[in-house]
Amino acid sequence: MVKRISLMILVTFVALEVQAQQGDTVAEVVVRGNQRVSTDAITSAMRTKVGGPYQPRLLLEDQQTLQALPFFSDVKVFAEQIEPNKWRVVVQVVEWPLIKKIVIEGVSLFSEEEVKGKLRNKEGAPFDPRFLAGDAREIIRMYREKGYFATVEKYEPSDGDPETVVVEIREVRVRNIVVNGLTKTKRSVIEKLTDTRPGSLFHQPTWGQDLRRLWDTQFFESLEPDSQEPEAGLVDLILNVREARTGMFNAGLSVDPRNRLAAMVSLSETNLYGTGKSVSLFLLQSAQGLGTSFSIDYNDPFVDRKRSTFGVSLYSRESLVFGQGFFGGGGFQLDSRFSQRRTGAR
Repeated sequence: MVKRISLMILVTFVALEVQAQQGDTVAEVVVRGNQRVSTDAITSAMRTKVGGPYQPRLLLEDQQTLQALPFFSDVKVFAEQIEPNKWRVVVQVVEWPLIKKIVIEGVSLFSEEEVKGKLRNKEGAPFDPRFLAGDAREIIRMYREKGYFATVEKYEPSDGDPETVVVEIREVRVRNIVVNGLTKTKRSVIEKLTDTRPGSLFHQPTWGQDLRRLWDTQFFESLEPDSQEPEAGLVDLILNVREARTGMFNAGLSVDPRNRLAAMVSLSETNLYGTGKSVSLFLLQSAQGLGTSFSIDYNDPFVDRKRSTFGVSLYSRESLVFGQGFFGGGGFQLDSRFSQRRTGAR
């Protein structure tokens, strides 16, 4: 049935063309709706001419030709029979309006004037749709040059006021930061180590610095970043981590310069209870004569949001001091040694 109808339409169209070629002519071409573009400019772009044969097929071609010009938002070309074998061709156009105002929406990183400077459509000039794609690329490039991301969601005359052009920009923001794989390190430590925040504009260089800062803590054996875009303009930043061992214990023997044995024990933890704080203990006990030497160190790298560091060290160390002196006028050399203990805090 569909094939039969299509065939009938085709036969009818061919019949009209044949009929038109048998004597129908274009008596006049009427242009309506043009204000700045002259009638001669419009008719000269058309294949349909006054006095020429009336061909319905050319009307569609002329409409497509005029619509492709940058002057019109809408074009309709149709014919009216005014007497036998004579036709009036009507061209109804809607010109793009003169731009009285350009409104920039959704921008927080740049000023409106900075964005307008990237547009080739200017206030006081006719709106030109040929500029749309290129202007949008320039706006996106402006963001990317500073490490940010954005899309141009709208760039067209306003529906309510055609003389106002609206440029709507969607800046990409961080919706959430998801950390998978934490078993010891507290989430608050991740937040203290990163400057990227949910709700803020996504800044790629800042996120890169955050990742390097996390890796430099040596809390993690692996750190794999990922991202998802749950909806336009929002990004979820994802970190898949595997935590490393941060505690260390050492015990052993050492020999001092006088070949005396000493026992040594050290204990350290660089991520105390998953808080990012560090503590270490060192003990040294001589086997002959000297007392116990020790040191205790504590460090908190997150005193405030500026990542100010607080550290304290307590120590008490005893060491041997060796020296030589000369006794009497005969120049007898005398070897001397004594122990010295230093105790304090810093």
